[in-house]
Amino acid sequence: MNQLHDESSLPVRRLAEIDLASLPPDLLGRLEFRVIADPGEWLNKAYQLLTEQFEPDVLDPLDRYVGWLELNKAGKNKFPYLLVAAYCNVQGSAVLLGVISGNIMKVEEYVGPNSSGGKDLYIFAIGHQVTELALRKTGVKGIGTRLWKSAAEEANTWIKNLGGRFCYSVLEAEDESIGFWSKRGHLRPKDVLYWQPPLEFDDSGQYKYPEVPEHLMFGPMEPAFEKAIPKIFLQNIIATMYLNWSLDKYRDTLSPDAMRKAEGYVMGTLFRKVCADMPDLDPIPLVASLPGK
Repeated sequence: MNQLHDESSLPVRRLAEIDLASLPPDLLGRLEFRVIADPGEWLNKAYQLLTEQFEPDVLDPLDRYVGWLELNKAGKNKFPYLLVAAYCNVQGSAVLLGVISGNIMKVEEYVGPNSSGGKDLYIFAIGHQVTELALRKTGVKGIGTRLWKSAAEEANTWIKNLGGRFCYSVLEAEDESIGFWSKRGHLRPKDVLYWQPPLEFDDSGQYKYPEVPEHLMFGPMEPAFEKAIPKIFLQNIIATMYLNWSLDKYRDTLSPDAMRKAEGYVMGTLFRKVCADMPDLDPIPLVASLPGK
């Protein structure tokens, strides 16, 4: 695998801006990966790629990613934002081919203790991953896999630097992406019904888009996490994602009453529903794929 690179002065372009025939025949061997660490053209192009694939109800606005990157640089991001781009150098330009976006999250002990064995437990919560549609249409395979592996390696480095233990790569999968993530070794907690929480709220604390049904999938990072997951740990992971992705950015902007309304819905109604619908098993088995998928 090629090494991750820091941003440089190389101009970034979208695939649509060049002739597909100008891509090298050994494209996979020429792939490079870059952590996007600053707001600017790399972030703008990456976000453009994401908006072409994902609907507004499952994608944060651009200014939220800008804010997270600024918090990263200041060392103040409670759940550091990791954005990695796959690109190829074509005639002096970095041609963007894919993006993965997510956050490094310490699993909060919201429901109860995690039984961590002394170390804080962390996840890499993947928000979105996408490869250029034109490449997928021409049958190019392997970019998404390498992109995820590069991001997971980077996440592992960040988590080690925080003194934590990397447990899972976690994501909310849409139907059409289950096959891809299953092939990457991601498992689902058996019979757990999951909802992606609302991501935006108005000034009254009312959500702008309702929750969306998704498939929660886990990529174990150690053999100890492969077979099953304690129910409390699973609930803590979901609570952590809800608190960080849905609510955190509003704590300094909504009025106390509006914040209570938003949090009451996300944690008091939606999170409770997800937990109440879980099977009685403990631990909950992690299984390979959905029936019929």
